[in-house]
Amino acid sequence: MNWLIPQHLLPTILLLLPLLVQQQHYPQYHHYRTKETLAMTLQKAKDHILLGPFQSKTKFPTVNGRRFRAESYNTYPWLEYSLELNHAFCFPCRLRNERKHETAFTATSFNQWKNGTLRLNDHQAANCHKESFERWKTTLQNYNNNTDVLKLLNQQYSKQATENRTYLKEIIRTVHFLARQGVSCKLCGYL
Repeated sequence: MNWLIPQHLLPTILLLLPLLVQQQHYPQYHHYRTKETLAMTLQKAKDHILLGPFQSKTKFPTVNGRRFRAESYNTYPWLEYSLELNHAFCFPCRLRNERKHETAFTATSFNQWKNGTLRLNDHQAANCHKESFERWKTTLQNYNNNTDVLKLLNQQYSKQATENRTYLKEIIRTVHFLARQGVSCKLCGYL
C-alpha cells in the first residue's frame, strides 16, 4: 500500500514516527493494517505523549527479596513501570527510540532492583537521556501552549487565505469599477 503524505504533516510525522512504529511497546498505536486513519493514529500518539509515563502506585512484586518502589517516580519523573513485565522503562528515551540509548531503559527494560538507584542515576546523567528528556518536555510545552507544528501551519495557512481573499476582492472591485466606467484595462485580458 502506498501512502501519500501531505507536506504540511511531514514534520509532525517525523517527530512521532518512533512512537508509531514501536509495535511491541505501543501496540495500540500500530494501526496501519486497520481502517484507522493516519490522523487518528497521530492523535493517539499525541495523547500518549501528553499523558506521560505510566506510573502505577500498586504494590509491586518482589524478586529476590527486592522490588520496585513507587517513591522512585518522585526522584525520576521520566520513569514508567510495566505491571505486565515487572520492568521499568525511560519514557522519553523510548519515545525517541534511537540506537545510542542504553537498551535496559528503552527496549529490554530494567528490573535489577538491587542496583536500581545507581543504574537510574547513571541513565539520568547520560547525554542521550538528557536530550530525549528535553525533547519530551519541549513537546509537552508546545502542545500545552498550542504551538503544535500542525496548529502553527494551520494558523499560517488561514492567515494567508484571508490575505489572499482580501486582495482578490479588491481586484474584482477594481475590475468591476473599470467595466462600469467603460475603461479598458490590460488586466482584463489576463483574467
